Amino acid sequence: MEDLLVKQLTRQLKLLNFWITLFGTLFLVGFIILGVLVYKLVTFTHDTTAKFDALQQKTEQTINVQKQLCDSKNVGSLLHKQTSICK
Repeated sequence: MEDLLVKQLTRQLKLLNFWITLFGTLFLVGFIILGVLVYKLVTFTHDTTAKFDALQQKTEQTINVQKQLCDSKNVGSLLHKQTSICK
């Protein structure tokens, strides 16, 4: 009778050990995948922010018409003489 009980308990413990190992492995793999995805998201966001800042600075330099006109030789000298735009 005790041998049968020992076999049943051993079988149940093996089954429990299998399920704990399976789900533990799945959780670890899931956390690793989640960590890689979060890392990719953070680096992508950082790179996008840097590109956006560079584009914004380039656009501000291109749109600064007053500076471009004042730096121009022909129009700039005319604006310096006749208006107070280029001060």
